[in-house]
Amino acid sequence: MTIVPSMMIAIPCPESISRERSVNLMTATVLLMSLWLLPSALSAQCASSANIYSFVYDNRTYEVVRENRSWSDAAACAVQRGGKLAEIDSPAEQSAVYLQLIMYANITVTATRPYDGGGAGYVWLGGTDRVREGTWIWDGKNSGSGAQFWQGLSAANGGSTVGGLYSNWGNEPDNFGGGPGKPGQDALAIALSNWPLGTAGEWNDLNESNQLYYLIEYPNIVPVELTLFTALPTAEGISLRWRTAAEINNLGWNVQRRDDTGIWTDIAFVPGAGSTNEECAYSYLDRDGTGGTLQYRLRQIDLDGRTEYSHPVRVDAAGTLPGSVLHQNHPNPFTERTTISYTVRGDQPASLIVTDAIGRVLLRHQDTGGTSGLRTIRFDAVHLPPGIYFCRLEAGRFIHTRTMLLVK
Repeated sequence: MTIVPSMMIAIPCPESISRERSVNLMTATVLLMSLWLLPSALSAQCASSANIYSFVYDNRTYEVVRENRSWSDAAACAVQRGGKLAEIDSPAEQSAVYLQLIMYANITVTATRPYDGGGAGYVWLGGTDRVREGTWIWDGKNSGSGAQFWQGLSAANGGSTVGGLYSNWGNEPDNFGGGPGKPGQDALAIALSNWPLGTAGEWNDLNESNQLYYLIEYPNIVPVELTLFTALPTAEGISLRWRTAAEINNLGWNVQRRDDTGIWTDIAFVPGAGSTNEECAYSYLDRDGTGGTLQYRLRQIDLDGRTEYSHPVRVDAAGTLPGSVLHQNHPNPFTERTTISYTVRGDQPASLIVTDAIGRVLLRHQDTGGTSGLRTIRFDAVHLPPGIYFCRLEAGRFIHTRTMLLVK
């Protein structure tokens, strides 16, 4: 990790970290960070951080690993990283995972396509019947045991759920190619596109030797709740500010910058507040942020080395903000409340509208303009049913809509 010296101000909660930081303290913090991360870094060598997309659902962290591995190698890497291949237990989790895979994980479907999957792309999950043919269990650690959720072939061929557990097969499993002395299809994957016996999002059994991307699940990881992240040009440089509502095991933040080359670069590390239920405020001044439109994001690091990324924010380093931008709500999917952020020009009024799937308006926020920058609105969905909702920003000729997924 490269730490580029610059002006840094972090204002965490009381009793978390002293507000006065000297150069010696900063050096010690970076040294401690390296020591804390060393065991995790060694254990994570089976997957490159550049090929990992992380998200959180229902207090669990997931990692999409965009590297091709057999099912057993993928399970081994999941265990090495402290998790397991994901085990999907409900329609809500299924919807949340599928949304992240399709919309945000930056997967090229043709890069994770097996020879026996009907032409579709897939991502490995933690289901298998490699112990006993037809007995499908959740065994994301490849330990040889787990809860059985399915028995037999497809439902059309007499298969059925076990113990009332959730499943989402296409017209599968079918153990294609299997027989006496022949390896069949003993590993579970979620489809990213349609195939002759199913549709995108449904499950298929595949030969475990296929080289596919995979999904790792980590249990009971409570995320840092980021409520605000802004980037504004100043005479001294680009001023970044962010706030959190709560933090658990937060080692700190890597501040990252990207220019027209498209490469994210670490430019600083800002220590976090550890664990706290109080609001924390942070800031960082990037004196080197010049030349064209830049993007910034935060890479939050837990004490055990696990990471989460914020949504990126854009800023014109020449001194003027870009046009209007509607950011993806965070978190998404969400269970009760979510934060919607958008950027508008200072002299341009805007309307932020939230609707349900049939177009009924649930929230209409009028912004009269006057000050350039990022706005943040909290959307409360405690009393709404689960499903897909839409957020639309209208600012002059700019109209942009994003999808939000409410799960309960």
